[in-house]
Amino acid sequence: MGANQTTSTMAMALHYDMLNAPPELRDRNFSGRNMDSPKLSRSDIMRSRGHVYESRRSKQKFSITPKLRVVVNVSGKKYETYQRTFTSKPNCLLAKDARTSYYDEKNDEYFFDRNAKVFEAILTYLQTGILAKPEAVPDKVYLDDLRFFGFENEAVDFYKSLVATVDQPVVDLPKNKLQRKVWETMEYPNTSRLAKFVSLVSTFVIVLSIFVFCMETLPHFKKSSGTKVSAVAQDVFMYMETVCVSWFTLEYLLRLASCPNKFRFIYQPLNVVDLAAIVPFYVIVALERTGTNLTSLAVLRVLRLVRVFRIFKLSRYSKALQLLLETLRSSVKELCLLVFLLAVITVLFSSAFYYFETEGDPNTKFYSVPHTFWLSIVTLTTVGYGDIVPVTPGGRIVGAFLAVTGVLVVALPIPIIVNNFSRIYSRVMSDSSFLEELVCVETDDGELLIEDVVTSL
Repeated sequence: MGANQTTSTMAMALHYDMLNAPPELRDRNFSGRNMDSPKLSRSDIMRSRGHVYESRRSKQKFSITPKLRVVVNVSGKKYETYQRTFTSKPNCLLAKDARTSYYDEKNDEYFFDRNAKVFEAILTYLQTGILAKPEAVPDKVYLDDLRFFGFENEAVDFYKSLVATVDQPVVDLPKNKLQRKVWETMEYPNTSRLAKFVSLVSTFVIVLSIFVFCMETLPHFKKSSGTKVSAVAQDVFMYMETVCVSWFTLEYLLRLASCPNKFRFIYQPLNVVDLAAIVPFYVIVALERTGTNLTSLAVLRVLRLVRVFRIFKLSRYSKALQLLLETLRSSVKELCLLVFLLAVITVLFSSAFYYFETEGDPNTKFYSVPHTFWLSIVTLTTVGYGDIVPVTPGGRIVGAFLAVTGVLVVALPIPIIVNNFSRIYSRVMSDSSFLEELVCVETDDGELLIEDVVTSL
């Protein structure tokens, strides 16, 4: 009776194991499917389990809990672990039925032509819960392999860390398909040929508007000259300015209408510059329509000067200007330290200039300490215009010390700023340049996924 119970229990265990085995093992043991493959014996399947069943007669130990050991071959390097290691992460590739396409029946293993170091880090993550990027593995390879093996959330976290490292904002795309296409076309030149063409047209219009702004200031093109050339030139410049502002207005409105977050869009620095480059034209036109005498308005000069801010629009399409701005932003502490030191030294040496020069020469040009700030600043920066100079021996000694101090103080933060530039340049231009081709998209379920910019359109 005991033997029959043991045999029945073992049969049930074998049936349970076969039902819970991976498809590639089930196919090798059920008739009618993959008949050419060798069958696995009952003992083979039993030994592939970790928990123990003990027979009353033979005392032989069998497993009845699914704990199948699997072998994973990654570019020639083999790893052996339990199947449950992968099933702990349901989204993992080796926990899905899609893994069967990578199964090698001849060698009884899964084969992946991927980076072995990255898979080893992933396996360690599944076993310990600690995910660490291997050294000497490019960021793009690491990110691609995380996505390949189904670790999308971990890939999103790594993508955000890279974006934060290079000070690049996380891309937020509209959910509407048409709105997203317009936004990509106007904002990201690398997404399509149309987007590239739009960026080239915008760059040309910016350069043209700056050219018109500069040419208007030439004496023989001014209205005050009263010549026919100036009258014709003013009309031509007006037409060109109208075309440029019309393009800027259309571009701004399209970007505003298609952006995913209107509030954040309006208050971004570059968008404020775009708006500042458009508004003066309409203000001037409105004042002309009302018959206001523009020549008597001091505000007109300010409005015309604001137009020069259009040059900052080039930073949207110039990677060199973006690198410069990022370097300055990452060096804010060093620049603040430099300004503080210059301010302290300027006050100290200006006071010394003032007291030495006023006591030695009553007719000196050093009327007060604030008046001598100019001399201290141009000496500190090693410019030295020569419009005001010390004449007393004491003042010249102070000037000599100030010149040497200026060289030392100004040179102190320069290496730090240069290192910041080199770090950002090497990061953006080499390893993390692929970030421009990726976007982080929020699905309808609220989950974040990484997609290629081109395929997300």
